Amino acid sequence: MLMEWDEQWNQLGLDGISINGVFGSSSSKPQLFSLWSPKEGCAAHTMLAAVFECLPFDRCSGPAGELLEIVRSYLDLQPPVSIINYKPTHLRLAPWVHANDACEVESHLRMLADDGDLIVDASGMERFCGALTQLLPVEHLLKRRGEVRWIVRSEFSNALIQAGVAQSMIEIVPALPISRKGEPIVLGGIFVGSSELISFAKAGERMQLVRSFRKEYSLTIEQASKAAAELMEIVACHPMH
Repeated sequence: MLMEWDEQWNQLGLDGISINGVFGSSSSKPQLFSLWSPKEGCAAHTMLAAVFECLPFDRCSGPAGELLEIVRSYLDLQPPVSIINYKPTHLRLAPWVHANDACEVESHLRMLADDGDLIVDASGMERFCGALTQLLPVEHLLKRRGEVRWIVRSEFSNALIQAGVAQSMIEIVPALPISRKGEPIVLGGIFVGSSELISFAKAGERMQLVRSFRKEYSLTIEQASKAAAELMEIVACHPMH
């Protein structure tokens, strides 16, 4: 696969995701590459698929696992729904699962033993995906003999309660402040794509970060200070490259 490397593996773009890396082996010198939103079917996408096979979603958890899931979804390497053989079994919904995937989600669900405990994990699901209750057969889940618990973001909890799910069975988790393209999100909606801002945050240069936020986004001092604090916290918890 790597024999197909050529200059097309070094790309830049304006809208998409950049992936940088190095080819290395004992028989050749390291070769740098920079990919730009590789499409399925090309050698670059095939190489990334092989890389992610070494990082299975059921073995990667926490912030790192969530970031990997976002990238997998962007590259169309993440199925809409996954069954993870933890105890109890987890039914994990992908970040960008859609109502059009409802049949696939239900078919996976009906393959599970009815008397086994289950955790429905929608903690990575983006709020833009629509209503969780339209995606999942909640009525069927409520009739299961095994216990069903839910892990969701706050915006999905009320709809579940209205559909008959007991509040005590719902665990609410905070949203990961990272966009689908891997950009930190501050102030609830500013997508930080500037490498300079991220560098200042990594270095802990708070005042320079505040000035740069004000210059780039026309923020007040108070807004820029809050944005700087949020970005510094994000890069501390979720390393950016």
